Amino acid sequence: APPPPLLPPDNRAAERPRPSLLFASLPAAAAKERGKSAFPASSANASLPRGELSRPCPRGGRFKVLRFLARCGAALILLRAVLDDNPVSEARTMEELAAIKVKGVPARAYRSGAGMTVVHIASKGPLVEGFLAIPTEARDNKGLPHTLEHLIFLGSKTFPFKGLLDMMANRCFSDGTNAWTDVDHTCYTLTTAGQDGFLSLLPIYLDHILNPTLTEHGFVTEVYHKTHEGRDGGVVYCEMEARNNDQDDLIDNALRQLLYPGKDCGYNKETGGLCADIRTLTNEEVRNYHKLYYNPKNLLLIVSGTVDTEALLSSVRSFEERSGLLSGGKAHGGALKPWSSAVPCLQANKIRRVEFPSEETEFGQFVLAWAGPPFEDFLTRTAIDVLLTYLTKSAISPLQAALVESEDPVASAVWYDTYSFKRTSMMLHFSGVSVAEHLSSMGEMVLKLLSKSLKDASSIDMNHMKRVLKNYRSTELLNREMNPGGSVSKCMIDAFINSRHLFSSSEAAASAAENLQHLETLGGWKSEQW
Repeated sequence: APPPPLLPPDNRAAERPRPSLLFASLPAAAAKERGKSAFPASSANASLPRGELSRPCPRGGRFKVLRFLARCGAALILLRAVLDDNPVSEARTMEELAAIKVKGVPARAYRSGAGMTVVHIASKGPLVEGFLAIPTEARDNKGLPHTLEHLIFLGSKTFPFKGLLDMMANRCFSDGTNAWTDVDHTCYTLTTAGQDGFLSLLPIYLDHILNPTLTEHGFVTEVYHKTHEGRDGGVVYCEMEARNNDQDDLIDNALRQLLYPGKDCGYNKETGGLCADIRTLTNEEVRNYHKLYYNPKNLLLIVSGTVDTEALLSSVRSFEERSGLLSGGKAHGGALKPWSSAVPCLQANKIRRVEFPSEETEFGQFVLAWAGPPFEDFLTRTAIDVLLTYLTKSAISPLQAALVESEDPVASAVWYDTYSFKRTSMMLHFSGVSVAEHLSSMGEMVLKLLSKSLKDASSIDMNHMKRVLKNYRSTELLNREMNPGGSVSKCMIDAFINSRHLFSSSEAAASAAENLQHLETLGGWKSEQW
């Protein structure tokens, strides 16, 4: 395919500093030999060492290498043109939503002209971390959110080359890109050393996310196909084939189906996809899903690190203008807002027995779960988190001491987990439970212990509770010191999905992101309140 056309240069681009990339330009002699013109030389560009192209190649291999370098060089020149093209109109300004401080680290939230929410966490350090989160809601078990996550990396309309994103990331002092798919959102990540490489890659990453190619051959290769031997194939299919019968995945699916009933509730669907449903998935369904959810209004961009805020916002504004997001299209289209419907409640106690393949049939796992408070009740949620830590964390914790660290243990380990959805949930997990002796009676046994441990004020060991609060606070501070972007971004993403209006004021945003103030409130609680 011919290289993309170069954008016209702008004389004003030289007046302001811009990040540049190193790329391999096609030698003039090689281009002439192929009957094509070479790319214009530039003093800001560096060529690959001659030895890289002079190694022995198979017949025709050298021309394949040159064609690949030509495409890469054209794409990188196009990137430079995208960065240095006409300046952004001053009329398109960012709207500042909130300014907060998280453990002394300032953070500001903005809304772009196309509706994108941008949060800059001004943490200090050599690394710049980026999280691009999109709320995604599954309506079936075909795994559309997970499938789309894989297809995003196969190229965009401006850069339609598989692997080009990671190649550019490596040249910008990054170890590559990554992503994950959760029950209620999909998040794409990027980490670079310094802001220059990050700002160079951000427009390309946004283009991949909002304007992917989603070709038919990419779907067949990456998602599902039949091999020449008649076997099921595809990266997504094989990944979920290994997970669909996994113990943890089966338990997690069963829990969400019990806690969040309803045929149309997205919380009880397998966002990764079930193998039987992936076989019926089509590329047209993936394209329609992308149109519904991958809209700038549904995109949260979190940047943590030493980055010039104006340069970051200018990069976002520049991308939106050149992608046509401000002149119509996705920016003004009817963006489907996920998770806007009411969440069905658990009406009665339910019990389910889940069987899974295992080499060990003598022991199983027991889980006890409850429906929790609404997402915005941050104080109650923090109190429940501390209370579950009090019950399970150490050897002197009530459940740990009675069921694990006893002379006649009934479980090998106990821990807790929570779902931070629009309506939250909490779970107690017990592993290594004897199937024949204790599995059927574990529910009654645990509930009796909880009633005994929390029946009145005198049953709460306040000295132990104070130690739990102190350790909880120390762990929170350590996490934010070691990884401020990762720890704060989780709170921001959850708030964006479940209570987007929290970003409209500094006080509300701080309440969602800063739980240290809730820990201070809990430190003054009496035993009756616990």
